[in-house]
Amino acid sequence: MCTDLHEHGRIPTIDSLRSVDHVVGSPIEAISVDRRSDLGLKELQNRVHNISCSCITTKEVVDELAKLVCSRMGGSSATGEDDLLLYWRDCSDDLKDCLGSVVVPIGSLSAGLCRHRALLFKVLADTIDLPCRIAKGCKYCKRDDASSCLVRFGHDREYLVDLIGNPGYLCEPDSLLNGPSSISISSPLRFPHLKPAIPAIDFRSLAKHYFSDCESLNLVFDDAAS
Repeated sequence: MCTDLHEHGRIPTIDSLRSVDHVVGSPIEAISVDRRSDLGLKELQNRVHNISCSCITTKEVVDELAKLVCSRMGGSSATGEDDLLLYWRDCSDDLKDCLGSVVVPIGSLSAGLCRHRALLFKVLADTIDLPCRIAKGCKYCKRDDASSCLVRFGHDREYLVDLIGNPGYLCEPDSLLNGPSSISISSPLRFPHLKPAIPAIDFRSLAKHYFSDCESLNLVFDDAAS
């Protein structure tokens, strides 16, 4: 989002992002998705079409697509994203330096964290009309920008697809990602597993007190009238 006071709340244009001065190690990052001019993305889309034609089931397509994304983004890491972080930073800095811009085409990335992998998976899934969406949260990290992909199977089932540790592995979307204190990704296609709400106030007890108070007031007024 743009931090300019005059443009508060607006998404900056691609041209304004390209005009940002690039400094090595800059935290500013913008990933562009251009299906027409990004040659790397075009090559990936062609491979995905071949995968879609050669696979029989949706699960097979998801598995192959996840492995393609993982391979393209620096490989898998069973221990989480810490092993990928330095590799991604080097790759990102090299690309920004080569392009002279903080805007990086997604097809040019040779390393990526969960947010980059989720975005690439979504872009490629859209190419073959595979129902998929990006959700906030990740099994392997706790950053604010952590992202994962949910793939829909049929009309009423969604699964999280692993893009880092075990590419292609599917799990329930409403399971906790980083332990009991972490957020959980829920699916709008399923009702969440909620515990029955316990009211904090005992309304029955309050009602009894209310009526007993009314009776005592009536007695007081009756005594005063007599």
